[in-house]
Amino acid sequence: MYGDCRDPTHTVVRRVVALSNTSAVSLPNRDLERIVVIPLHEHNLNEQTAPELSNPVPHHPMAGNWSDDDGPATDDYFEAPTHAPISHDTLPDPTAKIELPIPTRLLCRSLVLGSIDGVNPTDPIPILPADVNRKALLMVVTVAGSASGVKIGSAKSDVYYSPVFAANGNIGYDLSGHTGALWVYNSATAVADKVTVDVTAIST
Repeated sequence: MYGDCRDPTHTVVRRVVALSNTSAVSLPNRDLERIVVIPLHEHNLNEQTAPELSNPVPHHPMAGNWSDDDGPATDDYFEAPTHAPISHDTLPDPTAKIELPIPTRLLCRSLVLGSIDGVNPTDPIPILPADVNRKALLMVVTVAGSASGVKIGSAKSDVYYSPVFAANGNIGYDLSGHTGALWVYNSATAVADKVTVDVTAIST
């Protein structure tokens, strides 16, 4: 049987002939110098010839400074903090809902109501729309001529049944709390009988 094996130094490869009986072999003299005859029972065919991968040999560079000092060198560029470690329990909760203040809106309207033809009064007019966010509402009525005042309501059909506001003119009314629409109506028929309605509303 012919095969390759390595000697104990792992540097020289020799041709090996494994035989069960060496005395029965006749070889030329020129081959005896480079052939080693080993009895079969003395040769371990299961011997490992490859390096053991589970225990690799540590790598040692031949020369140079191969130590890693990047960490200490980088730390020299920064100053150590002077405060104590930050407690995350004292930090604001990023998931908490923040209620931002909402600015208010100011709505001002002014209307002059009077008869155009001197015969028929003008139709009711909406001066403010409905607003559920309304916080305050102030109405000032100024009359001219013999007009008695203005009628108001939250709908066009309501103004006809409203009492008259501002019988003597220049009277203000606080309508805060009313969040619906505001309609105004002057029932005077004379052209000179005019009513001026000024409203101021505060809403969010």
